[in-house]
Amino acid sequence: MLLSAFFAKVDHFASEEVILELMIKKCVQILTYGLDVCALPRRVLHFLDFTLNRVLMKLFKSSNVEIIEQCSYFFHIELPSVQLERCFQKFLVNAYITANV
Repeated sequence: MLLSAFFAKVDHFASEEVILELMIKKCVQILTYGLDVCALPRRVLHFLDFTLNRVLMKLFKSSNVEIIEQCSYFFHIELPSVQLERCFQKFLVNAYITANV
């Protein structure tokens, strides 16, 4: 619902760059808040990736996976699974360092 409301407000008035920046900085951050300290099952990470890919498909008006991957690459968009895995590893390292102090 959050992303649908977001697209309803800015879809026709903003460029793809602006929409992506707002989406990544606002929507994705809200959806993944607090998940970086959880060991999530692969199916949850897959669902988050699927959701982002579907939004990108809607934004770029394409259902071709290769095109969406290229757009993600050129706009520097990381999949939520990659972001959360990196953050979780950082959390574990910090927890280990804190426990050994």
